[in-house]
Amino acid sequence: MTFGEYLKKLLDAKGLTTAYLSKVSGANRGKLYYVYDGKRKLTSDELFSIVNGVDFSNEQIKTLINLYFEELYGSGAFSDIKHVESIIQKDLYKCEPSESINTDQSGVNGYINVKTQLINSIVYLCSNDKDILTNFSFSDKNIDSTVFWFVENKALKLTHILDFSTKAAAIENLELIFSSVKYMYNNSFPVYRYINTEQMEYCNLFPYYFVGKKHALFYNGKNGVFIEDANAVKALRRRVTEEIKKCTPLGIRTEDILLIKSTYEREFDLENDDNFLISYYPSTCQCTDGNFIRGVARDDLPDREKLVKIAENYYKTYNGEDANYKQITTFNGLVQFAKTGNVAEVFNSYVKPADKKSRIRMLKKMLNDVNGDRLFLLDEKEINISNGIIFETVCGGLTIYGYDCKKENFCYGEKFFANIKDAMMSNIFRMFCDYLIASRKVCSKELAKRFIKGLIAEMEFDSK
Repeated sequence: MTFGEYLKKLLDAKGLTTAYLSKVSGANRGKLYYVYDGKRKLTSDELFSIVNGVDFSNEQIKTLINLYFEELYGSGAFSDIKHVESIIQKDLYKCEPSESINTDQSGVNGYINVKTQLINSIVYLCSNDKDILTNFSFSDKNIDSTVFWFVENKALKLTHILDFSTKAAAIENLELIFSSVKYMYNNSFPVYRYINTEQMEYCNLFPYYFVGKKHALFYNGKNGVFIEDANAVKALRRRVTEEIKKCTPLGIRTEDILLIKSTYEREFDLENDDNFLISYYPSTCQCTDGNFIRGVARDDLPDREKLVKIAENYYKTYNGEDANYKQITTFNGLVQFAKTGNVAEVFNSYVKPADKKSRIRMLKKMLNDVNGDRLFLLDEKEINISNGIIFETVCGGLTIYGYDCKKENFCYGEKFFANIKDAMMSNIFRMFCDYLIASRKVCSKELAKRFIKGLIAEMEFDSK
């Protein structure tokens, strides 16, 4: 059923006329008749005037809104958007608890035909080899949680090859990145490559592998072959190592802000596309100026003035007249900024928290960004996002940051910084951010302004 057909069905069930709907929505009757037939579309303002003005049930409203945006974006794209919406609300840096792992396992030399033997062999490999090359699939949650247990407990060096299929939908490749976040958060960085389906398998029988220095395992999810022959393992490891050399690293952990800056500038151009940042804690990059940078730069910083100048010129790309940059953040994140003054974009070895006067100035600039439709606050009754992960889309690329949300003065990239130049993945996230705004999963401009004004007033009162 189309949006127009469903809307007409709801009206008929309530005995409401098109004239009444025209009055509620602001759309003329002629347009509404075309909407019923699927020949014209309502604006989002007209849609939400209907949603708020007609006594539909919550379930009917949900269906009506979903049909509207499914037609607006297309069914495939809307399915991707809803998938991202469900994932971004999870704690991506955590894993479903694994059952207690007994590391005192023995490998099964030869053919494996029982799933428990497969898991036990992986445990044995991870426990004894401690330096593993693998291409295991995240779709097997038991294997994923088992391997992650070793990584999280600092008991394993893991090199994981992510195969992005050139024939798969972008959301499938994006899913691999989502699943890798928890590993990057724990200082284990995968590598990736783009290959067609035929290249993805070393053999059709056992397409997945774990290769250590003393043992190897090839398997297909249920069955496998465990190999202990030293020469065979050495040859397999040499072959997989050659494959890894053809891959691109995904993510780094570094406090070298100039390295991050150069990587960023090499890959992205902020002036040529719609750009979004979505985070629990607000970024100050849109509002940063020379005075703010000088106020937070540490006094004992080597080459302080040089770094301040570099930062000032860099952040102009975010808040210049040509920069089309929008940020989606949370009420609680703004409260945290007002309280701590933490400048999350830069490591605290370079900056100190902003003083109260600078925080007030920054909040006033954020107020201007709300007015200019550049800053949006999530309606947390509609959607919550994970604290600890930042997503940013810029010029055909996707950047992800991981930070320690338990710290008061954290930095976005202190856990990891990862970027991937993939226009299709970036476009999914861009559509998702656009959907959050268009579907009113962000609060109204009036509410956001009132909230920020309240924070400013409270801080100014405390300063007297």
